[in-house]
Amino acid sequence: MKMSRTGALSRIGLTVAGVAAIALSGCLADFKGNNNVGNNTFNETGTLQGTIFDATTGVRISDSSLKVTLVQGTSYRSPSTLKKGSDVNAGDYAFNGIPVSLDGNIQYRIIVTADNYQRFEGYVWTDISWSCCQESNNTFDSTYNWIGNIYVFPMGDSAPDMTFRVLHNEVAVAGATVHLTQNTNWSETTTDYGPGGVGYRIYPANGLQPHLTAQTDANGDVVFAGSSLVLGGNYGVVVDPATLPDGTKLERHYWGNFNEGNQQTMNYVWVDSLTPYPWNQGLYIVSNSNYNTSNLTSTGVLTITFNRPVALVEEPLINATLFSANTAALDTSSLGSDVVASMSADGLVLTLTPVFSSPIIPWNGGGASNNGPSGTNLADIGTWIRYSNVQVVLTDGANGNWVFDVFNDLADADWNNINNSVQITANIGY
Repeated sequence: MKMSRTGALSRIGLTVAGVAAIALSGCLADFKGNNNVGNNTFNETGTLQGTIFDATTGVRISDSSLKVTLVQGTSYRSPSTLKKGSDVNAGDYAFNGIPVSLDGNIQYRIIVTADNYQRFEGYVWTDISWSCCQESNNTFDSTYNWIGNIYVFPMGDSAPDMTFRVLHNEVAVAGATVHLTQNTNWSETTTDYGPGGVGYRIYPANGLQPHLTAQTDANGDVVFAGSSLVLGGNYGVVVDPATLPDGTKLERHYWGNFNEGNQQTMNYVWVDSLTPYPWNQGLYIVSNSNYNTSNLTSTGVLTITFNRPVALVEEPLINATLFSANTAALDTSSLGSDVVASMSADGLVLTLTPVFSSPIIPWNGGGASNNGPSGTNLADIGTWIRYSNVQVVLTDGANGNWVFDVFNDLADADWNNINNSVQITANIGY
């Protein structure tokens, strides 16, 4: 693929130096404690290893200027192993003795720099699950090792514009809504471009706009400007349901994922006509604002669009529950006071808005506003909200006596139940 090169880094210097994310999953090792006495403690460590590649050529970076740093709180650690120069394994790195977490409360930064390459900065968290590794004879794993391969871009490389052409039976679909959503807390097993085999790639995660939306033109094309994309970022492409001029209804289509800077710039998306929905009197959910679960919604608001007009039933019984909140609290002074549910005039769009008695306090990096008495942390970290008991009936003159629970009875155009939760703040280690 031809890369776009510029003389200055401009925005790219920010976004590539933004952050990346990889979930380092493992299993419980040598649990320290006794269930018969007090609290158990856990203080195990693991190893993070991987290879640093040139993102445009796939070649291992062997330059003597290569530097990899793991930031653990106030400690800036150099790798236990870092291969450079003529070594056949040049570009390989490894950190040992990394503390392991049982509940996702430990997170670190990893930084890569090298002459003539753009700075790369990422997040890693060493979260493990108790249930994944305890054997029936009470034996536990005692060794952890994670793979985190990193691809850095040369100076001057910039994120190219990306074009997607939406077609149905080889005919352009005009006016279709296309979503480009950056995967901010995600990793997948991938085949590396260069030597190194299969491993986990650490992707840049935070950019200027993690979720972009645009409509196709008369040729079925939609163009997302490279200036709004993160070089090296991983994106998912979704086309919303649409209706052609002849009345043909098209289904929602998930095209897949791509890595910005390593994907051809012209891409084709073929969408199928919508199979008539066989259940719930043809009522289904066209879109929901929490479709991408990695996106944050600071207000906690959830918006749901239906294909047919509906009305709310027993609105005061609609419930909202807040999780992982240190300070924030919902208004529970009366029945239904914790959430406001409103329908659009045409009955197609439902908006659920939480009502807080104590507002969300976002994490500010540990500043004074996050500190309470005796240094207590006040920030709401990893806070999310769950809605329930949302019921509707059809209002377009057919089957108005059918009551549907939005989250249990209804589904989207792909026949999947929608998520009833909204992530409000990020789960940031500190």
